[in-house]
Amino acid sequence: DGLGTLAGSDLFPRLRALVLTNNALPPALLVDALAAAERPGELRRLTLALADLPAADAAHLFALPLMRTVERLDLRENKGLGPAGAEALVESGLVRRLEVLALAGTLPGVPGVKALAATGGLAGVRWLDLSDNRLGPVA
Repeated sequence: DGLGTLAGSDLFPRLRALVLTNNALPPALLVDALAAAERPGELRRLTLALADLPAADAAHLFALPLMRTVERLDLRENKGLGPAGAEALVESGLVRRLEVLALAGTLPGVPGVKALAATGGLAGVRWLDLSDNRLGPVA
């Protein structure tokens, strides 16, 4: 309820950064609360590290209006993202607007890395973190 109230408040459209690292919010409720932002504003940085975000919820997150202005996206240690989460990020078009993308510990595997590399949308990315993903030479 608290995050939904924040997203619907007059404060939310003024936020430039939102950090929700390692909270006990169920991922679907987290995304639903962020979807409650009637006026998404100009959020530039979103950190959802350690949020247990699975690929299906991530796909919904990437489609939210508030994501249109995000330039720095930190999804570190969301192991449930996997290849499907990386592919959902690419398909959303969000990656084209990013300058910073932190995907450490998200386990994108070869399919996810290939999707990111093949998109051509990483041209604006200036900092990409793929550490702690057990990537081999193929990836």
